Amino acid sequence: LSAFQPEVAICTGVGRGRHVRLERRAVNRIATVRPDEDDVIAIGLPVLENGEPERLSSWPAQALAEALDSPGLPVVVSNDAGTYVCNATDYHLFGPRHRTAAAGFVHLPPVDGDGTLSAYCNLLERLVALLAPRAES
Repeated sequence: LSAFQPEVAICTGVGRGRHVRLERRAVNRIATVRPDEDDVIAIGLPVLENGEPERLSSWPAQALAEALDSPGLPVVVSNDAGTYVCNATDYHLFGPRHRTAAAGFVHLPPVDGDGTLSAYCNLLERLVALLAPRAES
């Protein structure tokens, strides 16, 4: 990200549950019960050695959640991106080297049909539209 210096950066991942979650916070901790590709189980390791205990997103999560929320696709703010890949991505995205005008992470529920994928694309397009004016100011 530092090389491109985008005005808006949105990362996505698949989360549990039926809500879209706009992540607001990442912690400097990795914990997983399954081995990674190198057969390592990471428990209590930092994402970044000597890094801050937590980092916050640079987008207005609550205002975005309220603007994007809909009966068919509820959107909530989350303070827990997990403790593995999504959290580590958040942690780096929210860091000082990658500060953009608007950056955040979206957890989407698992896709359960073609309509769901279309709804997710629509939601992400709306999110970009909401963030773009903020990036220009």
